[in-house]
Amino acid sequence: QRLGVTHQEIADKLEALIQNPRGDSSLKVEITSYRGMQEDPFQERWTPSNHSSLDVTVTNQQGNSIGFPGLIIKLIREYQFFEGNVPYRLDPERAISFFGLK
Repeated sequence: QRLGVTHQEIADKLEALIQNPRGDSSLKVEITSYRGMQEDPFQERWTPSNHSSLDVTVTNQQGNSIGFPGLIIKLIREYQFFEGNVPYRLDPERAISFFGLK
């Protein structure tokens, strides 16, 4: 929220890209689906969540890309968690800037 955008708005944007990859003609959305699923690290009894078997890469018209795992939508929405110091972390400031969220 300190950036003027809520975690919910970021999660909504990511989910919209998965739900409708061609919805924003200025972005190219590539979705890779896997047989296995990423587990929610905060749930003791894990149940598969939507998009937990996906990796997403979004490229803008300038050729810049941002990627994220599908499970991050749930992690952001429910826990305000953008991952730690790992390669698939989605930096909230970068996501806000990349997607032009205000």
